[in-house]
Amino acid sequence: MYKVVSMQNLAESPFCHRNSIMEMHQVGIDVSKAKLNVALLLAPEFSKKKTKVVPNNPEGFSLLIEWVNRQVNDQRPFRFIMEATGAYHQALALFLSDHGFEVHVINPAFIKRFGESMAARTKTDEKDCVIIAHYGLNKMNLKPWVPPSPEYRALDQLLRRLAQLDKMIRQEKNRLESLGSGPADQDVMDSIEKTLSYFEKESKQLLKKIKDHLDRHPDLKDDVKLLTSIPGIGEMTALRLATALEGGSRFASARQFAAYLGLTPKQNQSGTLKGKSSLSKMGPGTLRKALYMPSIVACQYNPDIRNLYDRLLKAGKTKMSALGAAMRKMAHIAFGVLKNRQTYTAFFSPILEPEVGKEANPFVVGLLS
Repeated sequence: MYKVVSMQNLAESPFCHRNSIMEMHQVGIDVSKAKLNVALLLAPEFSKKKTKVVPNNPEGFSLLIEWVNRQVNDQRPFRFIMEATGAYHQALALFLSDHGFEVHVINPAFIKRFGESMAARTKTDEKDCVIIAHYGLNKMNLKPWVPPSPEYRALDQLLRRLAQLDKMIRQEKNRLESLGSGPADQDVMDSIEKTLSYFEKESKQLLKKIKDHLDRHPDLKDDVKLLTSIPGIGEMTALRLATALEGGSRFASARQFAAYLGLTPKQNQSGTLKGKSSLSKMGPGTLRKALYMPSIVACQYNPDIRNLYDRLLKAGKTKMSALGAAMRKMAHIAFGVLKNRQTYTAFFSPILEPEVGKEANPFVVGLLS
């Protein structure tokens, strides 16, 4: 039986005051594919540190809760802090949240900088989890992680699998092309073609499942329709943005969403030395990559983006700098259409028509039909 003291319990307890975070045991978790390195800092002094290693699987999650409960003899709640590590942290975060614990999922770049400020000279899994626990202790205003709604979570998993299949299809096509440039064993060619055919079939079936998923969830389908009203954003990009935005409820502002994507400018200046600014690139790289080509298209066919892009070029900015600003503007617009539940309307002029033979949204696969 787990002893769960959540934030709701905390609000009903004598520990609910302005220093309530200091009355919470801090649990830092370094997540890897196979294991979880855990550090527990005991409130209120936090001078006592205990560590544990458990498997990164459901059995390990249960062992983790049982272990932290055994280490304390009070009713203070636990605060779990972990890095965002692709798919490896998601099951743990969901498990802890479902069991009523406060969970924080932190950008790894923030943890790295914090570790550097602590003069952490060596990097080990055990040391990392301690740094993560201290990060939670020093950052009292962290926003608790909120699990995505089931329909968005399912769509995210479908898109991840589709991306994996697309990658394998490209790899098999490259192998086939390389073999075609010279003498090749027919059995090898047949094997590649057979594998390629299987992957392509699976990809088509997965696209059908995504379409069926949208049909079962009208609100999610509306999200995609609103996003595809933005010139430059096709269906696949809209799907990825929809999972990140969750109807516009996940972020408080467009600036916050752009910062999450790592599209905010990073200044490189020290004293009188002023270097070139660049994107922070501190968010999910897959979403930035998904916005890259649509932003290039938008620089031609989206009047708001084109106006911004041309203005920055005239001001002497490089093409890459102007494109980065265009990507950031696209993120702002995407947030706006979902937050306000309105289709995109150009501010500067009517939507530019693509040239004959060119599509403004070239990535339409018929998911909304």
